[in-house]
Amino acid sequence: MGIFQQTIWSFEPVFPWPLILLWFLVCLGLAFLSWRRFRHLLGSSSRLLLFSLRSLALLLSVLVLMQPMLKTSEPEPGSFRIAILADRSRSMETKDSPDVPTRSGILRQLLSSPAIEQIAHQGELEIKGFSEKIQPLRVWKDATLPVFPGVTDLGAVLQQAMEGTPGAAPLGAVVLMSDGNDSGGKNAPQIAKQFKQQQIPVTCVGIGTRSPARDVLVRFQQTSLQVSRDMPFELAADLESSYPEPLTLTAELLENGIAIQRQDVQVNPGEKQSARFSCTSATAGFRTYGVRILPPADDKRSDNNLDFTSVKVQEPDRFSLLYLGGALNWEWRFLRIHAERNEQIELAAIIQSGAKNYFRTGLSADQLKGLESFPENTIFYAGYDAVLLDSLAASRLSPAGCEALLAFVERKGGGLLITGDPALLPEAFRPILPLHAAERITAVPESRLLPDPEIIFDRDVNLAFKSGRGIPLPAGSPMYLSRKIKLGARPALTLASRPEPLLTVQSYGAGRSAFLGLEETWKWLFATPDGENQHRTFWDCLLIWLAERQQPQLQPGNEGLKVAVDEETTLSIHVLGTDFRPAADAEVQAIISRPDGEIREIRLDPSASEPGLFSAPFLPELPGEYRIRWQVTLPEQNLACETMMLARQTGPEMENTDYQEETLRDIARISQGRFITAEEFAAGKADIPLSPKLPQRQSTRPLASSWLLLLLIAAAFSAEWGFRRHLGLK
Repeated sequence: MGIFQQTIWSFEPVFPWPLILLWFLVCLGLAFLSWRRFRHLLGSSSRLLLFSLRSLALLLSVLVLMQPMLKTSEPEPGSFRIAILADRSRSMETKDSPDVPTRSGILRQLLSSPAIEQIAHQGELEIKGFSEKIQPLRVWKDATLPVFPGVTDLGAVLQQAMEGTPGAAPLGAVVLMSDGNDSGGKNAPQIAKQFKQQQIPVTCVGIGTRSPARDVLVRFQQTSLQVSRDMPFELAADLESSYPEPLTLTAELLENGIAIQRQDVQVNPGEKQSARFSCTSATAGFRTYGVRILPPADDKRSDNNLDFTSVKVQEPDRFSLLYLGGALNWEWRFLRIHAERNEQIELAAIIQSGAKNYFRTGLSADQLKGLESFPENTIFYAGYDAVLLDSLAASRLSPAGCEALLAFVERKGGGLLITGDPALLPEAFRPILPLHAAERITAVPESRLLPDPEIIFDRDVNLAFKSGRGIPLPAGSPMYLSRKIKLGARPALTLASRPEPLLTVQSYGAGRSAFLGLEETWKWLFATPDGENQHRTFWDCLLIWLAERQQPQLQPGNEGLKVAVDEETTLSIHVLGTDFRPAADAEVQAIISRPDGEIREIRLDPSASEPGLFSAPFLPELPGEYRIRWQVTLPEQNLACETMMLARQTGPEMENTDYQEETLRDIARISQGRFITAEEFAAGKADIPLSPKLPQRQSTRPLASSWLLLLLIAAAFSAEWGFRRHLGLK
């Protein structure tokens, strides 16, 4: 009998029911009278056997008069669809006990069982996989079923199955194979009511077992960490157990997949215990550390026995500065000595030493190529954080050179310090100058400079200016006081005897600008015993304040990001062009190294609404570290940088992987389908109800004309007659 075949019994009596009943009672009465008639002639056993044979013959004759019919109905083959929906979400990778396959493995067996072949003989079979939506699923022999991304949304999947494909055959039944884990937004029982209204039953095949919660897990306390090179840091992980008894678990700290530290931790039921690991890193860059616990043999879930965290090991802040000077002087020489003594500062210089002669230092071969005077292209400043410009050099800049330097500050976020006589500045620099007018004066004896402790010099870690006595200024030093500063500008250094500032600062575009009305700060070194400390602190604070705001041309948006496995994320990067404007004409490619070593290349598309932004969807399929190398091609420049991203077994799909049988039973009950266990389906005991609206093929077989029934009647009467003759009766 086919899996969708239905068989029922019916009767079409030759005479009305009352006549048949009357005839049966009369015959039964006659048989009873013969029982009484021969009670003195025959023994009880003989009479009983004779009565039984007569009653059997009577019943068979009544059956003939009732005309029993065997009616069989089944859908017309090929006139309907049967949708088999196989759950391929991440929760199906759960192993409910050590001695059984994963739920995914059980599903693989069901899709290869004879029951599937039986269903395929009756109707058009559709086998689809799903997580949050239905997708094509190919079932290959001995091949592992793929895991689909996203969370399980049974309601959305059922609704999508109901809508179907235009032009397809009518949907006769849905077979939902799942563990019942429903973490989506649609209400599956509500969708099941719609199936009931359309008379399409949903049969649910439950995959999983209800087992006691015996699980151990580990999670890093820090999702990410930033540390300095060669500095110790600590990684802490929480261990939890749902076992009823205390456990001693071994926690391992992994680097590059190798265990570098181990620690035994006693974990009590329902409590968190911490494992702490002390680490250092001698090299800068991104580091991925893993923590793994060695679980008991009957641990329910293996996916939460491993976790990752990212550590960004930073070099001490280093700032690249460019000095543009109109003449070689003592100020430059002592600034150069200061930079050589400070590991945070890299100082390059272009200084005009004659009519057509320039002193250059700290420049690369590419920068020197074609450089005849001061820079005129914005791309030249791409590698610098701040520029120191004296007014004499500024007066010799070409219009293109002025425009490039202003773009460096306004759009790239660089810092610009202008020194000297502001009257020499080209008109193009007036907007970036934080003052309207300046007055030249000469320092008198006992002049002192007072740094503002709330701006720039709040970085005075050496406490060089905390005494409040200020910086002694050698007599005769030329100075330029800011007579009128711009709205939004702030004074940062003033004379003790006058309110006008000597150092004025402001924000300009994405960067910062400052004007320093001093040209001989090198003299401080020799003015007082503390002069060297004051000179060093002054320039450290000022240069770092100028340089710390610059923004690189490549600004990835996924640096150190943590995402969930199988949940789609977006790779994005902001790109600034050679003019430090958003680069809409760039070509961006991400080369991704996966945890298993596989390399993937993804081309990013430009945003239609935000110039300079490029993005592409990405699906992390494995837990672990993804290293991303960004390659950007601009018309005049090629750029590259590296970031990393971590994928973890987190998210709604993996919060609770328990087998949810009640959810499946509710869907089947409401839609008037059936709930079947995986074992019943595999054994071929799957009685799958179909929609009653499907066209049926029916056949009727009258059993009264069956040779077997006639032979039974003849045998019954012959046996009764023969037994009577044996007893000597007529």
